[in-house]
Amino acid sequence: MIGIAVASAAVSFVAVSAPDRAAASCIAMVVWHDVPYAGPWNPADLPAIDTGRQLRGAVVPDCADTGGPPGRPTPVRAAAIRGIPTAVAIWAFGGPMVAPGYFPSLPGFPIAPAGGRLDDETAGCRLGNAVTVDGTADAGFGGLSVVVSHSSQHLRLTGGRVLTDLFVDDHTRIVGSSREGLPYIGEGQRVHVEAVTCQVKGAVGPKIVARRVVASGPVPAPASAEAVLGADWAGSPGATWRPFAVILVVAGAAAGVVLAVRRRRARLD
Repeated sequence: MIGIAVASAAVSFVAVSAPDRAAASCIAMVVWHDVPYAGPWNPADLPAIDTGRQLRGAVVPDCADTGGPPGRPTPVRAAAIRGIPTAVAIWAFGGPMVAPGYFPSLPGFPIAPAGGRLDDETAGCRLGNAVTVDGTADAGFGGLSVVVSHSSQHLRLTGGRVLTDLFVDDHTRIVGSSREGLPYIGEGQRVHVEAVTCQVKGAVGPKIVARRVVASGPVPAPASAEAVLGADWAGSPGATWRPFAVILVVAGAAAGVVLAVRRRRARLD
């Protein structure tokens, strides 16, 4: 069963390049109607969640973090959340789980930690210059990475192509793309990012903190379970294994713990 305890309300999800599955740890993830959902909060930090109807068919993918193909998923209790479309979030593991492409750390998201603490990715680091990035979205859970076609300065890119050190916080604004009335960026959408650099002491390079993201093009549905977890995520015999992983990153006391998830895409292999 997938599970890592989240220890901070400042948790957010961003997309990063995945190592081999055998070296991975796993986060809480649920699949319902072929859509994966992940939980970016510690349920203890949230106000009471009013759940609705039970959701039949929700399952937990096998973690398979010790190598080899995954086993069959395990049924799990899940429910709708009153006032929130199931396309956005559902309830499982004692708390809300969010579909990929949405940004639960942004103001206006219908679920937020109690106390209204500001999520500021520039806290504790040295602000640098402004930077712009253009490319296509490589969407994840609550975060965004970009397959870069142009940038105003040299950037560290995973696989020479993908910007993964891109962070969003309460000051980020998503323009031009939404689903269910909420900011949303789907896989493959064109994006123009206006950001600032922020150097963390001891880090190899700066964080890129988005201030404004303009998305264009058709708005796709959230990524499927197969797209995120691989064709064999349900333990299908004979399927081709595509590794996924979750990296636990300690980002400092101000930023808390960041959990990151993304699949290894064929173009980066």
